[in-house]
Amino acid sequence: MVGSNQRDLKEFSFVMYEKMEITSTCKHLRFKQTKTYMNHLCQRYKKMKLFLEIIIAMGLDMWLLSVSKIDSIRELNASREREIAYWRKFNALHDWFVINVQDDIDNCRPHIVTPDKLQELKQVLMRLTPENAPELFPTTPGFFFGSTEYGEQYWADVKATIDLLTSLEETDFTKTTIIYSSCW
Repeated sequence: MVGSNQRDLKEFSFVMYEKMEITSTCKHLRFKQTKTYMNHLCQRYKKMKLFLEIIIAMGLDMWLLSVSKIDSIRELNASREREIAYWRKFNALHDWFVINVQDDIDNCRPHIVTPDKLQELKQVLMRLTPENAPELFPTTPGFFFGSTEYGEQYWADVKATIDLLTSLEETDFTKTTIIYSSCW
């Protein structure tokens, strides 16, 4: 029995190492390609296949939601929420919200985002260059947080977020509250 547990532990350790390899190798692949690569790895480790599927699916998910005007997060009613944005593993944005909206507490709970904070975020994003990105809008490492590179996906997410924030400038904030929510 002890030998079996040790073998399982070694196999688990190998799978965890391979998971990190999958994350770095597959970060820009489409889901179908990621599953194909994962299936290739699992031919020798069939009993760990489900575990790997769960690990690959896990990650940093983030939303901006629109709700009718509320003054406190306690008033939030899920049935009134409308998703206005979704990001997957855009860890620099998540870190910005944690620091600037969530009082440096990363708790996976919804938080009200004021119009001033949305404008502040847009100004930061508009000033970004490859040279100043690590200082102004740094990526954040985390087991499920995705890439920490300032590559093509980072800049695509920055552009899409600027476009979103520009469209939100038309929002009537006397009738609407914006909520940031994340899950990892």
